[in-house]
Amino acid sequence: CSLLSSWYWTFLFDEVDASSPEALVTINAAIAQGYMAFPGHPIAIDMHPDFKVVCAGNTFGTGSTLQYTGRNKLDAATLDRFMIIEWDYDTELEKKLIKDTELLEFCWTLRSKSALIDENVIISTRGILTLEKVFQHNKKTKAFKNEEILKQKFFETIKKDHLHKIIQ
Repeated sequence: CSLLSSWYWTFLFDEVDASSPEALVTINAAIAQGYMAFPGHPIAIDMHPDFKVVCAGNTFGTGSTLQYTGRNKLDAATLDRFMIIEWDYDTELEKKLIKDTELLEFCWTLRSKSALIDENVIISTRGILTLEKVFQHNKKTKAFKNEEILKQKFFETIKKDHLHKIIQ
């Protein structure tokens, strides 16, 4: 099947900047040599000519940041093997995933405002999905005010003066 062959040979190394250096050395060697040996397998397996490796991470491979403190610096040999593409949030995907359009528009505004004021505030797709679920549940329970939920999800750890600027 041509559909199968178009995706079957792609390996997504997600969270590569949180990986152990030893794992990256192994992957680097396999990419460079065009084959990989596996424990218990008598011979090394050649890389398929259409095989591609895609690495995804939260940083540019330069180590931890204020937002992503648990990230490792990738060595030059690893970084040299890849093209670095910055990929921002996919708003078209968010439109498909998040049904509450009013919440989505509100979060997009928060995202753009907070990016200018405090880079520690992350309004991610995952965060908006979580917020939508909590709001839906809260409609039934009425346990919290929506403002409290929003603060707990995105703003509990930021400076109060930054919060006031973002909300204005």
